Amino acid sequence: MVPFLTSAQPAIQWQKCLGGTSGDEENAVLQTADAGYVVAGYAYSNNGDVNGNLGENDAWVVKLNSIGTIEWQTCLGGSESDVGNSIHQTADGGYVVAGKTQSDDEDVSGWHVGYNDLGNPNPDAWVVKLDGVGGIQWQRCLGGADRDEASSVQQTADGGYVVAGHTNSIDGDASGNHGGNDAWLIKLSGSGDIQWQKCLGGTEGDHLGAVLQTADGGYLVAGHTQSNDGDVSGLHGTTYDAWVVKVSGTGDVLWVKVLGGTGWDQAYSVQQTVDGGYVLAGYTQSNDGDVLGNHGSQDAWVVKLDVNGDIQWQRCLGGSAADRFYSIRQIAGGGFLAAGSAASHDGDVSGVHSALSPDVWVVELDNVGSIQWQKCLGGSNSENANSIQQTADGCVIAGHVVSYDGDVVGSYVGSGGDGWVVKLGPNEVGIDGNERVLFTLAPNPTRSVFTVQHSENPSPKEMLLLDATGRTIMSRPTAASTGNWILDLSGHESGLYFVRLRFTDGSSASKCVVKE
Repeated sequence: MVPFLTSAQPAIQWQKCLGGTSGDEENAVLQTADAGYVVAGYAYSNNGDVNGNLGENDAWVVKLNSIGTIEWQTCLGGSESDVGNSIHQTADGGYVVAGKTQSDDEDVSGWHVGYNDLGNPNPDAWVVKLDGVGGIQWQRCLGGADRDEASSVQQTADGGYVVAGHTNSIDGDASGNHGGNDAWLIKLSGSGDIQWQKCLGGTEGDHLGAVLQTADGGYLVAGHTQSNDGDVSGLHGTTYDAWVVKVSGTGDVLWVKVLGGTGWDQAYSVQQTVDGGYVLAGYTQSNDGDVLGNHGSQDAWVVKLDVNGDIQWQRCLGGSAADRFYSIRQIAGGGFLAAGSAASHDGDVSGVHSALSPDVWVVELDNVGSIQWQKCLGGSNSENANSIQQTADGCVIAGHVVSYDGDVVGSYVGSGGDGWVVKLGPNEVGIDGNERVLFTLAPNPTRSVFTVQHSENPSPKEMLLLDATGRTIMSRPTAASTGNWILDLSGHESGLYFVRLRFTDGSSASKCVVKE
């Protein structure tokens, strides 16, 4: 593989293990208005960084300053199991957290009574509004007698909240279930009262992992489905497909897209893009249908959709082992940051710390899905990232860490691992000095036209032109294995550019200069 990155890997500025000697994990991170960070997840511990655990495991919210020092933490829940899956800073400077609860005491009231076959309490979806220092302002249990959970929450333009997850219930707050497990979308007022709710799906399993309010005032949700009836049509095979649904501001379904192939395909994260379309991230085990270029058993998968939900491009990223993305964000310049886990040691992945366990995997893509840089973070045990966000000076990642070596410092050695927050600095656009350049540009500099000459195998698949920030401003296929291509930059501003040839197993690039 040709070792090339249009952007150098960013360095770790700081990292923080959060938890105690039992199992703890962070599911969501965001940069706060004061340039610090807040994370949400769960804590089994009641020592170390964790204080006030009320039961088996609590939803756990931790506020960090700009260098990762804990400012405050709060355990939320009761005597049963409670989890925070998503957090959003609200307009009043507080926070809203969504997840699930099996409790009916301490911080939790309104749990919808229901038990499974073993006599254990079924969870409700749970939404908690906090003030700016973690004090509870209100909380709502949402669901019925069966299993319910919230995966994602966002404050809406009217000051209310939209919540996405899934429900097995046919009573209580849930109505319209199509059978079994339905995706569930709930609109709340600013005080947490249900304004409307919508069960989405068919007679098989349907789940939502992410929700966002769109520019038109409606909502887009993404997850996975195994149904092929009800609200779902076009399932590829019999396993889960990724699933995207656009609804109006009152919950009416506008369009539905089922994405994938005959293997297992799931979407965990979605964002609206600056062009009005959408980007989603998850994983795929397919290599047919909508999926092209799978490297092995399971690839991380990024799909770019237009405003109507039609595929513009898709990228399988990874190697021959199991790789996934759990979070994606569009960044300045039009590219994307994605994070998840990688167990591969080949293909697009390099730098995994262990032959036996996955690392956190962070990838920057340009605006057409080409890798700008990738970075593996972790140690000799298992790590994964659940959330990523661009910051003013890099990005921040949150997830789970079991290692106590490699990139990991300060782990509370215990049975279940820690929450992990990693701050990466800015990346620098450039050419890897160890790269083997497989083509020439002449004349260089030029006022308008370059000749790109590639005279040896392997055959390039695509030629790209990138500006000085690493943003792709042109791409075109290259059908011939060798030959000369004319690249006309007349009309472009003078300055530094990069020409990149993409091969099946890597890339090669060179700087070029357009002079006045």
